[in-house]
Parts: sequence; structure tokens; C-alpha cells
Amino acid sequence: MSTLDNVLRAIDAIPHTQRKPYKDGYKMNSPFDAGSDSMSFYIFDIRADGEGATYKYFAKDESGTLYELATRLGVEIVGDDTRRDVASTKRAFDGLADYAKSHGVTPEYLRQCKWEQVSYQNRPALRFATSGGYRYRFLDDGKNKYTSETGYAICWYGLDRAINSARDAGVDSIVLCNGEISTISATYHGIPAFCKTSGESAIPAELLDELNSKWTGKIIIALDCDEAGRRASAVIREQLNGNGLEVDLMLSDGGDLADFCTLYTHDAHRELTQLVSKQNVAPEPIKHETDALRSDKLIETVVDELRGNQHITQAAFPFPLIALRKFGGFAEMCETGKITLIAGGSGTGKTQFLETINDKLNRDGISGLWFGAEWRPDEMLWRRIQRWSTHLQNGVSVTYDDIRKHRLWLKNEQDGIHPDDNLGVKLSDSKWQSLNHTIPFIESFAGTTEYFEDAPTLQNLFGMMMVSMEREKRNGKTILYAIFDYVQLLKASSPDSSVNRYEYAFEMVKQFAIEANVHVFMTSQVNKQNQADIANGSSLGMESAHYVRGDKANLFLTLNRQYYKRGDEYIETPAFYLNIVKMSLGGRPDGYTEPSLRVPMVMNPLELKFSTYRDWREFNVEPFTLLPDNHYYTGGDHPTSFRF
Repeated sequence: MSTLDNVLRAIDAIPHTQRKPYKDGYKMNSPFDAGSDSMSFYIFDIRADGEGATYKYFAKDESGTLYELATRLGVEIVGDDTRRDVASTKRAFDGLADYAKSHGVTPEYLRQCKWEQVSYQNRPALRFATSGGYRYRFLDDGKNKYTSETGYAICWYGLDRAINSARDAGVDSIVLCNGEISTISATYHGIPAFCKTSGESAIPAELLDELNSKWTGKIIIALDCDEAGRRASAVIREQLNGNGLEVDLMLSDGGDLADFCTLYTHDAHRELTQLVSKQNVAPEPIKHETDALRSDKLIETVVDELRGNQHITQAAFPFPLIALRKFGGFAEMCETGKITLIAGGSGTGKTQFLETINDKLNRDGISGLWFGAEWRPDEMLWRRIQRWSTHLQNGVSVTYDDIRKHRLWLKNEQDGIHPDDNLGVKLSDSKWQSLNHTIPFIESFAGTTEYFEDAPTLQNLFGMMMVSMEREKRNGKTILYAIFDYVQLLKASSPDSSVNRYEYAFEMVKQFAIEANVHVFMTSQVNKQNQADIANGSSLGMESAHYVRGDKANLFLTLNRQYYKRGDEYIETPAFYLNIVKMSLGGRPDGYTEPSLRVPMVMNPLELKFSTYRDWREFNVEPFTLLPDNHYYTGGDHPTSFRF
């Protein structure tokens, strides 16, 4: 009987938890929240001996170790891995000697490592050099313990020394810890350790590239024994693409590698190696113990649902572009757990296309999530204001640039800048009038969009989205879709060199769509050759998406801008075709004789949206009249029926 067995038995005794096997662990409703029904409480990274695991409750962003979970549940901890108490080093020190002794090294060794006692910013401190500049560890009991000189650049501390030590000792791993003094103490006790300066957080891209270029072996992640350390450890492990091994140092709250070395002295390396081995044994595969998904069992559920005997909590929703629905299949209905991929050349309005469908969904009362690293959340609202102040024809448009200039004018006025020197531009009365008409219209949308900015890793982003979905569900709102603009901006590195990072990111998004039960709209850049071919009339096809296989999407659309030729130059127009390159289910409607499945669209740059309610070939003005004659449309429905 293990601690994990005790924990699972306690969880199963709580009726609403509904524990189920999931990947290498379990998922369930939170045992600490009687109202939990999102299945967003996970136990994973399970050790084979049942004496180690991690839990995370996405709805409340809680996480911890197996033993912490056992303590919360009030069950017996079977293993002998009880945490060792260590004294806090977050105190005032008498000087370099006191600081060195408290961290398990001699004053002579600390000086040998180029640490010296100085006065900095009128405070006693230890100064030490790094490749990014000088850093200081204050010795008094002030709030901030560390600081760096002006212009300091975050860097690796001790990396080259750790690599050389590991190679000299013939070991295949180095140890990533938190803090320069932990690096010093570990090195003193024979552990090849290094750290990132300036705290526990994700590894910046340039440092990750440096690490990967210098070391290809295993990296033991031995961060602090607290919530911040656990969070950073999980992020870094994902960044290391299978080369990272997390280790819990089994110390009291806040304990670090320096404390570990001080505790175990000359046995520190051996004790650390044993912990790593014990905590990183591959778990046994979880058996498929239920027959609920066998066809003869599942048919009963399906029929009950169709007869209205079961409450349907979530269903497909109509595709936001009415013009596309006539082709049927996934062009007509957006099923949760599926992906719509939209590929287009640079500057062809992929973001505007997503904004067009997003606004339609929100107006229809459907709520979603949006990730885009190119525009901040407030900027997305400025763009929405421009779109609808223009579309509603309230007199004048209030543009994105108008808002930026007005904000600059306000800031300068608040900062006391003289009016003659204020380079901002105040919104005019007519623009304020337009804004006052536009805001109530936007606020009338029954659906909402929650925006997400850049995250250290794609898995972090998914975690934040799951937390948001749980919160909205508690407030009576179901999230039905997620937008990712665009796949090449997603931070994921494939552990398999045969799979490029973009395809790996796509696969992760697909798994998220299934687990979160949402429909995903995602854009992609196109390959360079396709970008060059667009101007001379070539339509984007299955291989257009940049390093992403379009055939993996359930619905694959391409944005094709129309050009005309003037001399040797191709001139772009606001005319577009939205081509269906791949569609699961559906097909040609009666009377549709055109070779390609496509919808004509017009992009309105001022409105930041696409329109499908008018066929651009009906416009008898330039530049539309200059387009080639071979563009034709023979669809059965009249274009004027393509209305939002």
C-alpha cells in the first residue's frame, strides 16, 4: 500500500470527484470543492512506487506534491520521504563569513569564487561578477535581497564550469538550481550545478539556445521547495524537451539546493542522485478499465440523447460566415474538438478575418478565447471600436490611430506637458459622439471574448485558458471556441527532431481542442514560394501553410487576394476568394459548377473586417474592373444573400 493508494481511496470516497484515468495519471473534479464539475483537477508525473506525484487544480491555479495532497486529504503518508526542516536564510548576515557558513561553504571558497563584501546603495552587500555584469546580494534585512547594476543582462552562472565538471567526472547530467549561492554551494560539494541569474522563471530563448548548443545530456531541475519553484520547474521541464528531470529536494518550505548541500555535506551528490532516481521512474501504463465507450454501450447513450432523455450540455454551432454554410459539413457547423485552419500570405488580413468571425460569434451570444501575440488585449478593443464606429456610420470613424493619439494627448496633459509641446491629438467632438454611439452597441454583444497574451510555453497558455473556462462556467457561461493567431507564434518545441515545432504546436492545439471541448480557429502563414505565387493568380492549396500540414485540420481555408497586372508589377486589390481546400463532410450544393469551392469577399481596411454580402465582380469601379476576366462565379445562391 502506497501513499498514492491512500490518496486515491480517499478521493474515490468523495462522490462528486468522478476520478478517471488520463494519460499517465488521473483527472477528476476537485475533492476540495463540492461545486467542481469541470474535471480540471489532475494528478500526474506519478512515480512507480506510488510515493511521488504532482497535482494541479486548473480552476483555481493550485498545485503541489503528492505528500501535500495527502496532508490536505488527511491520509497516511506511507513512504519515509518526510521533508527535512532547514533554517531560513532570508535574514540579516554579519558579513561574508556568516553568509558563507550559512550556505555550507567556507569564506575562503566564496572569495575564491570572486565574491567580495562591499557597500552598495548605502547597504552592506556581497558583490560578484557574472557574464552579464555585476550582481549584489544585500546582507541586511531589507526587503529586496538581490539587485544588479544598470544595464544588466540575464545570463547563465556557472554553466561552463558545470559542463566541464560533469565531463571530467564522466556523468551524463548537470543540475539547474535557483540562485548563484546555490550554484556555489553545490559546486563546493561536488555537484555540477548552474543557474539563470535574476530568479526562477522560464528560460529566455537566447539562453535556451546557448544551453542546447553547449550541452545535450540530461538536466536535473532542482529549484526551491515552494510554489514558485514548482511552477518554474514545470515550465522549464517543458522547455527542455524531454532532457529535463524534475527533483523535489524534500526540504521544508523555501529550502533550496544550498540548504540541501549544507544538510548532507559530503553526501549531497549521492543523496541528490538517489532522489532523482527514485522520483523519475517511468510509471506503469494505466489499463483501460471501462467499457463505457464500446459501441454497444455507447449506442444507448447516443439514442437517449437524440430522444431528449439526456440533457445536452454542449453542441456544435453554425459557422459564423453564412456564405460558407451552403457547402455543408464542417463549413456549415463548427463541432467542438475540431480545428478550422485559415492560411494566407503576409498582409492578407488573417487577423481581420478572425476578427470578422469573432464579432459575429459574440453578437450571436457565443463566447470564446483569443490568443494573439501581435496585439495587446486593449489594442484588440481599439480595433473593434474602429470596426464598428465605421460600420455603423455614426458620422465619423474612431480609428485605432485616433485612440493612440488621444491617449498620448491625455498622458502628456496629465504629465503637465505644455499644450504647444503636446504631440498627441485629442478626440474631436464628432468622434466622441461616434464613440458614444458605438460603445453601447459593442456592449450589447451577448457573447464575450477573453484575450490572452504571450505565455512562457504553450502548455502554460492552455493552463490559463482552462482556468478561464472553469471561471466562466461557474458564472453560467460556456466557452465554445478558441482562436490562435497564428500557429507560427505558438511556443512549443518538439521532443522528436523528425517533427518540426509548428506541426508539434498544431498537434498540441488539436489535443487542447479535444480536452477543453472547444472549436479552434487558427491562422497560419504561408510558405515563401506560395507567397510569391499569390500575386500572379495561383490559389493557395493543401501544402500552403508554413511547415504545417493542412490535411490535419478538419476545415482548411485559404485567403486569396486578387491582383491585376500593370506592366511588370502586380497590384493588390481588396478583392478576395475564400477557398475551401479541405473539408470533412459536405460538398457541392446543387447548381454549383465552379471548379473550386470558394466564396468571394471584399476586405474593408477601414472597418478591419471582411464582407461577403456583395460579390466584388458587381463593382464597376477600379480596381475591380481591372481584374482578369477569368474570375467567374456560377454558384446557385445570389451573392447578396451572403450576409452576416
